[in-house]
Amino acid sequence: MGKLDGTVALITGGVKGSGRSHALTLAREGADIALVDNCVADVAGQNYPGGSEEELEQARAMVSDVGRKCISIVADVRDDEAMVDAARQTIDELGQIVHLLNSAGIILKFGKLADISPEQWRTVIDTNLTGVFNVCRAALPHMVAKRKGNIVITSSTAGRAAYPHISDCGASKWAGSD
Repeated sequence: MGKLDGTVALITGGVKGSGRSHALTLAREGADIALVDNCVADVAGQNYPGGSEEELEQARAMVSDVGRKCISIVADVRDDEAMVDAARQTIDELGQIVHLLNSAGIILKFGKLADISPEQWRTVIDTNLTGVFNVCRAALPHMVAKRKGNIVITSSTAGRAAYPHISDCGASKWAGSD
C-alpha cells in the first residue's frame, strides 16, 4: 500500500528528466499517472534535445511497469485548449486529478538580454510561465469541485538568483516560484 493509492497525477514535461522521475516516484506510491509532453525534440535555440513521442511511450511503459495505470498525452502547455483537453482526457481515462505537477520547462540559447529575440523571449515565457497558468486553469475547476488536490510547480535556481545570459529563463522561473 502506497501513500497515494487510488489517486491520479497529471504531470507535464513527463517525457524525461524531473517530470519522468516525479511520475515514477508518484506511481511507486500508488498514483495513476497522466504524462503530458509536447514531444518536440528540436526547438530552435534549445541547447539540449527535447523529448520525442517514442521517449514519451518509454516513460509511459516505465510507469506501467511499476504496476500503475498510465496514459501519455502529446500536447503543448502553451496551448490553453490543449491543456483543457488533457485534463478532461485524464479524468475520463484515469479519474479525478488529485495531484498536478507542472514540470514542463525550457531554456534556450544563452545570451545577453539585448541579444535575445522577441520570439525566444515569448517561447520561454509562454512555456515556463504561461504554461503553468494554462495547466492550473485546466485542472483547478475539477480539483475545487471535489475539494481535493495538490499543485506542485517546479522551478529552478534560476528563479531564486540572477544568472547572466538567461534573463528569459530567470524571469519565467522567478514568476512561477512562490
